[in-house]
Amino acid sequence: MQTAKFVEFPELKAAGGKRAKRQHKAENRLEPKQVEIGGKEYWRVRIGSRFTMDRSKPPIQKYFRSKVEAETFIRQQLTLLRNQGTAAFSLTDHQRVAAVNAIKALAEVGATLEEAVDYFLLHARPAGGIVIFSSGAEQFLESRRAKNCKPRYLTNLKSQCRLLGEEFGERKVNEIKKRELESWLAGRAEAEQWEPKTRNNYIVTLRAMWNHFIGEKWCIENVADPIDKAILDDVPTAIFTPDEARKLLVVASQCFDGALIPAIAIGLFAGLRRSEVCALDWSEVKESSIEVTAAKAKTRRRRIVDIQSNLADWLAPYRQSAGPVFPGNEDKFEEKRKHLAAEAKLAWPRNVLRHSAASYHLAHFASENQTALQMGHSPQVLIDHYREVVTKAAATEYWEIRPATVELDEAGCRRFGRNVKKKR
Repeated sequence: MQTAKFVEFPELKAAGGKRAKRQHKAENRLEPKQVEIGGKEYWRVRIGSRFTMDRSKPPIQKYFRSKVEAETFIRQQLTLLRNQGTAAFSLTDHQRVAAVNAIKALAEVGATLEEAVDYFLLHARPAGGIVIFSSGAEQFLESRRAKNCKPRYLTNLKSQCRLLGEEFGERKVNEIKKRELESWLAGRAEAEQWEPKTRNNYIVTLRAMWNHFIGEKWCIENVADPIDKAILDDVPTAIFTPDEARKLLVVASQCFDGALIPAIAIGLFAGLRRSEVCALDWSEVKESSIEVTAAKAKTRRRRIVDIQSNLADWLAPYRQSAGPVFPGNEDKFEEKRKHLAAEAKLAWPRNVLRHSAASYHLAHFASENQTALQMGHSPQVLIDHYREVVTKAAATEYWEIRPATVELDEAGCRRFGRNVKKKR
């Protein structure tokens, strides 16, 4: 068989920058050489830098048991060189096999090797740069502050970011996976006995956080989006009965020198949220209405709430031209509220004052639109979350709870109070 010889290729001339040597010279011929190793004959093929044009790598050297195998290998390498230029020699055998296998696997899903590489680099090398979680979370928190979110929300968010940072603080944002977030949520929920709603709150935060990360181009997908939220049971809305509301007002008049009466009465008969009551100023409490400004409303929409005649009676002795209706923040209100509940021996379900106001208002005035307007949300939200079916008679009794119909000089508060009736 005729030995294979190097044939001059234009691409080699271009790559080398010089005219290729004449092929009849021995150093320019690519042909197998017979050698003896361990008493056995082999055919060696050596492809050096003259052919690969890469002096930084050692020559390719292969041994074959027959000259036919060696010449077949030479022809294959020359074909690669012709089709791919000197780049064909930059891959090891292992790399070439891996590339072939990858191409086959990708073909099964209709993708190419180039597309796979682009996809990987998009995830591994995000356009916004590599950012660790602790830094990203702090910037997310700062973005919420810039959006003028409520202080209470920011406090809760800061606490959530701190807990998440304990687990993911030094991790790259683009490398955190959905299953890791799910595992963390499951572990925390079990360790701290979270209610399903608490877990859902964290999922909401994670989704918002990753949307921020995507916007900053620190990653390209929201790994928190596919995390399933817990299905919450439809718990009946809890309200105070007229007798319980009456008892609460009696205790409120005897504790803390009656300082909580305006806040409690506004919650019971106007339905303001705790955050709205704690931010309310007497200058916003008019004769016949309460103005909840956009800055103080949870929905950031201004609304006017009617003052019913019984609420006006409760507020009259405490009215001021200006100043806080409740002298303290939400935490201080919660602390004193717990004392009132203990003194009155009343359970205090979440948002019970607001729920009571909405339920009795709807039963008394029989207008979903009017009640929703007073509460500051849509009629559907009223039906879904705030309405409890009460009788017309109970509603009538509720709106007739006034200082004149309540015995306020009962035994006083065991702590923080007095035993005499406030002069009116």
